[in-house]
Amino acid sequence: MAETERSHWAYTLFVENAELYLPFLEKAKRRLAPAEIEALLGLFSDLGVPERGRVLDLACGIGRHAVPLAKRGYDVTGVDFSPLFIEKARQYAAEQGVHAEFLVGDALDVEDVLKGEEPYDAIINMFTSHAYYGREGDVKMFGGLSALARPGGVLVVMTVNRDFVIRHYQRERWESAGMHSIRQRHSVDLESSVINNTWEIWDVMPILADPRVSVDISLRVYSLHEMRALLEETGWAYLRGMGAETKREVLRLVPLDADSSRMWVAGRRKIREAATQETQD
Repeated sequence: MAETERSHWAYTLFVENAELYLPFLEKAKRRLAPAEIEALLGLFSDLGVPERGRVLDLACGIGRHAVPLAKRGYDVTGVDFSPLFIEKARQYAAEQGVHAEFLVGDALDVEDVLKGEEPYDAIINMFTSHAYYGREGDVKMFGGLSALARPGGVLVVMTVNRDFVIRHYQRERWESAGMHSIRQRHSVDLESSVINNTWEIWDVMPILADPRVSVDISLRVYSLHEMRALLEETGWAYLRGMGAETKREVLRLVPLDADSSRMWVAGRRKIREAATQETQD
């Protein structure tokens, strides 16, 4: 990783202080992943992803989606730039008795990380695991993903909904996982659609000590029409945008509105661009 990338907030949070964020990923694995997996499986079936097809989970974290998909019979590859998270994902796969390949790599360089691999039937990018380098970075990332998908392959992105952020703006938010706590202080730049956050993380009760780390985070957020434009610019045909509704631990994908905190977007690799690329190769 280049020195400039090492100074980026994502490196500070997910590599240098990965053990502090790990409990929040473990919490999401327990509480959110089962319902999210069922929603993904429903989308895969609806969009024609082969039952034992090849799936790439980009920014896979500790494998909370990759491992259950592998358990359902998919041929899964997970990529994340946190060595600790990849180590935990491999441990999770071993515990579940399934095979999945996990690689350390940066999402912006995913084409190089997976060079020579067979194309993927589906690619997933979950939990706002993009937008770290602004729209320019997302153009590079999603363009790289389109080069890795088979013609007609499916992309599923789950991210924050900008319209919800504006409608339900909170200046401060707390989240906890065991003894770990995060205080998030937010501001929104309406001209650039960038959320500027300061995350303070404790591994003890906040009243007992100063935070272990404070990280300034900038994250580009999108409305649905902006996400659609981003995908279509980078080789994907937009299919649909959805919100998520959870009742009795069952997640249903529903029409997106300004009260949908999470935005699920599905696209398909444009066959015309795919054919052109293959001819050039």
